[in-house]
Amino acid sequence: MTKKKGYTLIELIVVLALLSILLIISIPNISLLISYREYNEIKNFEKDLKYSRAKALVENTPVEFSIDVTNNKYKVIQNNKIIKEYNFKNGVKLNYITISSSKQTSGGSSIIFKTTGAPSTAGTINFSTKNYGIYNVTIEVATGRINIHNVR
Repeated sequence: MTKKKGYTLIELIVVLALLSILLIISIPNISLLISYREYNEIKNFEKDLKYSRAKALVENTPVEFSIDVTNNKYKVIQNNKIIKEYNFKNGVKLNYITISSSKQTSGGSSIIFKTTGAPSTAGTINFSTKNYGIYNVTIEVATGRINIHNVR
């Protein structure tokens, strides 16, 4: 009798099982990617608010931070020029903005940072995310301090 060379059925099944396990591990988790993008949008929103305040202070010209709740976007404007415009697209939704006890759930509103870095009025911006819950961003009028709090 001659010896036949080849693989047995069990060896092929074991190799296929190991390859499928490696593929499952290597494919990125979609929900992890979505939550990472949401987190980056939250951090960029906070950075842009702080950037607006610092730009007004350093360049000694007022900077407007315009928030459009209806279209879910914001703009940074200086000397009637749009410096930055950003549309939230990764799960962050603007709910409302409260400026001087006036709550707006649609349309837009602005916070103007004066040359001292202080805002013209105090305000609270409320937004929600799919993975991280609801946040409030408060801007204090006297100091211009910007705080972000997770509501739930």
